[in-house]
Amino acid sequence: MYSQEEYLKQHPNCSLAEYINYKQITTKEEAKLKQERIENIKQWYNNLVGKYFIINFNGVSFIAVHINTPINPYSVCTDYEVYDICANNFEKYYSIRKEKRPVNRFWFQNPYEFGNSHYTKVKEITREYYNSIGEIYNVVKGTIESLNLK
Repeated sequence: MYSQEEYLKQHPNCSLAEYINYKQITTKEEAKLKQERIENIKQWYNNLVGKYFIINFNGVSFIAVHINTPINPYSVCTDYEVYDICANNFEKYYSIRKEKRPVNRFWFQNPYEFGNSHYTKVKEITREYYNSIGEIYNVVKGTIESLNLK
């Protein structure tokens, strides 16, 4: 949308009514485009429901998450039950825990949204793979409980 001065430079003989008409039309077009973009963002996040993902932060820290409710496009984070995994092969240190934690919507590469994180790699995984992570967690949890450390 042009300012009045810019519009007058391009259309030197126009009236104020013509400029107002131009401004109303462009404002409606911009509002329509913004609404379409918002709908595309919502639809993209809704399409993630029911899918499983593993999020790689730095090759050491990972999160496995099942998106069972839509990610809120109006909030940065939505809480989910996740498996938080740390796998440091160099130091031979591994940990896994199940917790409820915020999942940042910018970790996903939504093509309709700006501000996506370039520091995470998100990969869709199968339900079986996700369940195998849960089985490993249950084995580790059972082993720790059997040690009776309390």
